[in-house]
Formats: sequence, C-alpha cells, structure tokens
Amino acid sequence: MANLDIARHLAEWGLRRFPDEDSYYAWQRESLTGEQLRLLQHAVQIRREAEDADQAFYDLAASPDVLPVLYSQRYGYYNVLGPAIADALAGAQYVLDVGCGVGILTTWYATRFPDVTFVGVDRSLKSIEMARQFAQCHQLENASFHHCEIPQHDIPGTFDTIVATQALFQSESDPGLPSRNWTTRERDRDARQQQDLEERTGLGPRLDRLLKALVCPGRIVLFEKAVHLGRRVLFQRALEARSCVPVAEPQLLTYSELGEAIEDGPLYVVQRGPASLAAAFREDVPQDMEEPIKTRLTRIWSKQESSPPDESPLYENHSLVAQEVWRKLPDRVVLREQTDEEADGRQRHIEYGRCAGEFFYLYWANTFDQRQIVIMEQERSALLESYYSEAIGER
Repeated sequence: MANLDIARHLAEWGLRRFPDEDSYYAWQRESLTGEQLRLLQHAVQIRREAEDADQAFYDLAASPDVLPVLYSQRYGYYNVLGPAIADALAGAQYVLDVGCGVGILTTWYATRFPDVTFVGVDRSLKSIEMARQFAQCHQLENASFHHCEIPQHDIPGTFDTIVATQALFQSESDPGLPSRNWTTRERDRDARQQQDLEERTGLGPRLDRLLKALVCPGRIVLFEKAVHLGRRVLFQRALEARSCVPVAEPQLLTYSELGEAIEDGPLYVVQRGPASLAAAFREDVPQDMEEPIKTRLTRIWSKQESSPPDESPLYENHSLVAQEVWRKLPDRVVLREQTDEEADGRQRHIEYGRCAGEFFYLYWANTFDQRQIVIMEQERSALLESYYSEAIGER
C-alpha cells in the first residue's frame, strides 16, 4: 500500500484549503474569467431549479481551468472522507466507485492500493475524460473510468466492493419517511410507502442496478446525504430489504467547508449475503440532553443568566434535542396550541406557554423530525406570542 498523504494528492489536483468564504471567493474571482463565472452561475441556477438537471454543471466543473477552483470548495470533504473510506477498503480486490466525478478520490484510492483494481463510473462524460487524463498522467494502471448513468446503463463488470458517495440518494430536499405523529420519531413499517419513496427519490432503482454488479457476499461503502432521520430510515430500510446489513456502526463525519462545520453522512459499511442477516440498523437517536444544555437551562431558571444585549432569545435550539428540552420544562403550562394535519397525514404542532414560573416558550414540531424551542423572559413574552400567531396564520 503506497503512502500518499491526502493533502499532497489534493494539491496535485490543484485544490486549495481556504479558512472562510471571503478568501475563497476572492481567489475564485482572480482565477476565472468573467465569462467562466457567468457560465458557472448559470449552471448553478439550473441545478438549483431541478435536482436532476446538473449535467451542465458537472461538465463545466470538469474543464481544466474551472476544476481546481470549483472543487476547492469541497477540500474539507475530500480530506475527511477519503481516509475514512480507504480504511473500509481493506481486503478488497475489485472496487467500483459510483459517481466518481473527475476521479479525485478514486485516483487516491488507486495510489494507496496499487494491487487493487478500481473502476470509476459517472454520468458526466467530461468528468470521466478528466479522470482518465489524470490516471494516465500519473501512470495509474489499476484505475479505469467509464461513462455510465445509473440505473439506465449496465455497469461494466462485477466487483467485491462498491463505493458510492452522494450518488444514490440525490433528492436532497426530500425529507424521507415521516414519523407516526409529531410526538415521536418512530416510523410505521409500510411497504407501499417505502416503495413509493424509493421510486420518487430514485434510490430503489439505483440500488437494484448496483447490486447486480456486486458479488455475493460483497461489501458496499456508502456515504449519502442522510443526516436527517427520515432520510436515514428510508435509506436503511432500502438496504435491509436487499439483504444489506451493517458490519460496523454507521458514523457521521464532520468536516470544514470554507470555515463552516458540516455534519454529513453517515458513512455506512454494509455486507450483502445471508451470513450477515443477524445484524440490523438502528433507527433510534440519543434522546438525553447534553450536560452543557442542562447547565445552561439551570442557569436560566435560577436567573443567573441575563437577557442577551442583542435581543436574541435566552435559549434557542433547532435540533432533535429541542423535544427533550420541551418535555423537561419545569412547571410547563400550555397557553395556546394548535396541531395541523395535511391530507397525507403529516402533522405540525406549535405551542406557546409558560414555564419555570416566570419564563415563556415557543415549541414547534412536525412529523419530519424538525424541532424548535425558544425561551424568553416574561418582559419579552409578547414576541413569542406574536410568532405563534404568525405561524398559525392569524396575521
């Protein structure tokens, strides 16, 4: 196994690390012409309007002048994900990299594991051409690249290991499987609903095509956009239904993207085959409040924490932990509440009330695991009641 540092490899592709957006975009303006920036902005706009209309974007991103500038935005992503996936490739002989793009990570794997055969596939022909050029220039005889759009095209060959990074579950705006109601994170086992969502997001057809190219037993390393619990459960149940079960606990990865901390994934390593059917995915999430949150709330209730000078709330939380904060509010008195239910059964609950004697809160929850709680002192309680009225459509 060759020892090539990931930072050195990214530098060979021309990628740079930037601490913040300002320094990056200053470099982008210096590096690209006005016409290139105009074309790039147009491609980004088309991509935003339709998630499956990103061919022009990736083709433009593969051009030699644009590639290092654009992909430098994802320096932290490559820097963290590359080594994490490489650790999961031990023992592999024939590896398929799905959605390889221009081959930034595929060529690194090929360098790290010179005795392993790597095949990269992507739907952008220009990206594949760039990957081939890099592999040829660096004499990577164990790496080849092919134009292939999944699930429309057959995959060339069979493999004992498949890597797929943000290539199967691309409908980023789709929240996945809803919970039974706004008070729980549990999901019903509804085969028809699961199938409909797999078809809607394209997840099912892509997985089915991939598995035809995987020997049994075989291993799949997956890193998709499934941080949201509804998406995660949908994804995991799709894997389970196809006899793919975890061989390690899925891990969320955190990396820096232009100075912003991004939590992504999880990273899944799954095995397909009857020998591993005893394992199962977890669908729960930790529910206990973290100690710093408990300490902060205790300081609020005891009035050790004064109002922020910038008029922000005493306390605000937009994560799943907000539900546990709401449940454990001392002396909670509901003043106003409303629960809406749409035709498809989705629910939204919003609640305004008093707690701990002299404090007021606003709590918001729905069946897609979105939770929010805001706490203010009595002097500013009118703001929360106003937010409540706006949310239920009274204003």
